[in-house]
Order: sequence, then structure tokens, then C-alpha cells
Amino acid sequence: MKYFEKWVKKIITPENLALFLTYFYFLSLLPVLYIARYAFPSADDYTNGVRCYQAWNATHSLVAVLKEAFDRVIWEYTQWRGCFTSAFLSTLPPNIWGEHWYGLTTLIVIAALTVSVPYFLFRLLGKFFKADKYSCLSISMLILIMLVQCMRPQERTELLYWYSGAINYTFIFSLELFFLGMLITIAWGGEKRKILRIVPASILGFLVGGGNQMSALNALIIVATIIFFITISKKWKNYKALIIPMGFCVLGAILSFAAPGNHVRAQEPAMSPFKAVFVSFYYCLDLGLSQWITWPIIFMILIMIPLFWNIAKKVDFKFPCPILALTYGYCVTSAMFTPSLYALGNIGAGRIQGLTYCVFILMLTLSIGYTTGWIQKKYAAYNPAAHTLSNKLSADFCWWILSCMFFLGFASIITVIPEPHYFTMISAVTDIRNGQAAGYARELNTRITLYQNGSGEDVIINELEHQPKLLFFSDLKPDTMDWENLGVARYYELNSVTLQKRDMQ
Repeated sequence: MKYFEKWVKKIITPENLALFLTYFYFLSLLPVLYIARYAFPSADDYTNGVRCYQAWNATHSLVAVLKEAFDRVIWEYTQWRGCFTSAFLSTLPPNIWGEHWYGLTTLIVIAALTVSVPYFLFRLLGKFFKADKYSCLSISMLILIMLVQCMRPQERTELLYWYSGAINYTFIFSLELFFLGMLITIAWGGEKRKILRIVPASILGFLVGGGNQMSALNALIIVATIIFFITISKKWKNYKALIIPMGFCVLGAILSFAAPGNHVRAQEPAMSPFKAVFVSFYYCLDLGLSQWITWPIIFMILIMIPLFWNIAKKVDFKFPCPILALTYGYCVTSAMFTPSLYALGNIGAGRIQGLTYCVFILMLTLSIGYTTGWIQKKYAAYNPAAHTLSNKLSADFCWWILSCMFFLGFASIITVIPEPHYFTMISAVTDIRNGQAAGYARELNTRITLYQNGSGEDVIINELEHQPKLLFFSDLKPDTMDWENLGVARYYELNSVTLQKRDMQ
């Protein structure tokens, strides 16, 4: 028995676990990124990018493109929406430089996620809770796997492959993590570089405040929480450097929410603010328990528990009031639904639900970590002899992690046989192997040739035969006056474009 204990403690170490999860995460990205070469623009990509596309084709000047982008921001701010950061980024889809560049969308947002999640967690767990780098890396990789590989199909399409959704939600979410990580660095970093960090943190805060309303509201809640705790602890003298970046975040949000375009676009609210808040709690609970906490999520959370336990052993923080911490995480996540419910009366498109899923996973992880820390402190109080400061995992925890990983691997294998689109990477492999992705790209390339050769003409296109699960978002309609058809016609300077159904060909 001692031999097996020695063996498992040698295999399951914080370093080995971190390396394994890192290798697995990056290998799992290969099919996810590869299939992006078959991705093409659709819907808002055309309506948002038209002016920059035409400016580039007319002048091949980056200055001209940026001028059109800023002009679009001004128009949207006064006539449509106040989210100035999102408006600017949305005008620059990769297809304005050429449709073959559109696949960069996935690379951009996954790179942003892959850097921002560890950046935030290394600051939070490393600086505040003195966690070792291997535990931080393991937890970061597990969160990234949950975010990228375990989204629901429509969410992953809109947040990873469709530029207008990905840049407005996934990318802004990443900027928010960078902003929060920089706040932690300013608060607990050295004095020498504090001033230098305030500038990028302020820029990030301003951009996040001007991003989509869900992320802006989320950032405001967290900023308000920070202000509350600094105030009641009377430590503004120690954290006064946070005033500037947090102030810029608030300023960005105020400018966004108060934009004239919001009032032009606004309709009668679908719900009262009070009702929208309470319905948000319902949808968070409903989606969280029925659709987001799946068996892969449960087992990846279970793998994190020993890591959080070891982190808690090395800090004096007592993790008080775990119920309040859990409630706070629930409230922050629920608030993501409130803007959509207030304005539209529903929880919005897949991208909005997907963004809330990202916040949900992050809050779930931190809530479990906090609760684990509270349990560890209670356990140490009753069993002081069992309390050690070693980074090594106990044999029991090693068996725990090994068992969870074995079950996770086995269950994943038997799941993807009947459900090939269950995980993002297997969905990508499936769409590549069955020819859906390549066929989709061929059909779209044929269409683009018609568009580019049909300037000023009435163009008729065939309905798509291939609609890969991972890449397909939306298609044109038989109605020439549909907004998507009009967007494509304006983008390529056509007189009109009409979709012909296959049964009419």
C-alpha cells in the first residue's frame, strides 16, 4: 500500500498536473483553430464593416480605414448605441482586408482568453492568497478548458467564430479580466511601478466601461464592491492609487449608458427594473443548474478542490462568511441577464448567454475555492497536527485527482461517440472529417466571386447545402429586403442579392 501511495504522490504533483493540463489545453486548441480557416463573415459583419471595407478597397490606407471606424463610432453613439468600444471594434472585422483573413477572429479571441484568464488568476491567487505558480496554472487551464471546450453549440459559434459576437463579448470579457488583474497588481504590487501601471489600467477600465452593457455592469458591480470594502476598512490611504483606474471605468460606463443613441434606439422597457433583477436570479439558477453545470464541469471543479485546499493552508486569511461569498457570486452572475431582460424581456441571443456562462464559470470556480478555504480553516482548527505548509499534495488528494481525471477521460470518450458535437474540439474534428467545413467554404467562396463580379447587378445565390455545426451562424433570406441581404448588397455595392431555395433550383 505504501508503494502505491509513493507512486501516486510522485505522479500527481502540482508541477506535473500543471504541465499536463497546459499541454492538453493547447493540444485541444489545434482543431478549434484549424477549422477557423473555413469560417466566413455573416450578418452584422457586413453591416458593421461596410464603410471600412470600402475605404480600404478605395485607398488601401490604414488612416482612411481608422477614420471610417471613428466616424462609425460617432454615428452609433448619437444614433444607435453608446457602447463605443464595441462599436469601434465591430467596424474592423478581418474580412475588410479580404475574406480569407476572417479566420483570424478565432485566433484573436482565444489568444485574448488564453492570456487574460491566467493573468487575472495569477494576480488574484498569487498576490492575494500567495498561491504557488503551479496551482495557479492548473486552475487557469481548467477554467480555460471549461470556457473553450464546454460551451453549448450556439454559444461557441457566436463567441469563437462569428466576429461580431466574439469581439463584442469574448474579447471585452478578456479586457475586463486584464483590468481586474491590473487593479490587483496596483493594490498589492510594489510602489516603484505603481504609477506606470495606473495608465494602462485606466485605459482598460475606460474601454471596458464602453464595452457591451453586460460587461460594463459587471465591472461596475466589482468596482463598487472594492470601494465598499476599502471604505469600511478605512484603508483608502493604502489603496488610493486605485481611484484613477476605477474612476475611468465608471466614466466609460457613464458615457456609454448616457449616450444619445441609446435614447434614439430605445423602446418601451419590456420589464420594470425591479422585475428584471428578480427574473435574472431565476434564469441564472435555471441555466446554471440545468445546462451549465454538466458532468465535465463538475469533475474539473472537483480536481481544483485539492489545489484550493493547499492554497488555503498557506494564508492567514480565515475565509469568513462563505454563504455571503456564494451569494455575491450568484448576484454578480445573475446581473449579466438584467440589461437584456429590462430592454427586451428575454435573456438574449446565444452570445449573451455565452458571455454569462463565462462569468458563471469564473464565479463558480472562485466560490468553490473560497468555500474550500473556509472548510480547510475549520478543519485545521480542530486538527492542528494535520496542518502543514508543504506544496505537496497528500496521497488522498492525489488519488482524488487521478480518479477524477480517469473518469473524465473515460466519460468523454463514450460521450463523443453518440454526441460528436459535445465538446468544441470534437465538434471541429467532426465538421472537418464529414466535409461540412470544406463544403461550406467552397459554397461561400462561390458566392463571394458572384458578389465581387456583380457590382451594380441583381445577384441570385443558392441556398447553402453545407452548414457546419461549429461555423454556421446565419444565412441570407429569399426576401431581397431582409436586413442581412441589404447588408451584403451594400457591402459589395450590388443592386440586390436574393437567396434561392434548393427546392426551387
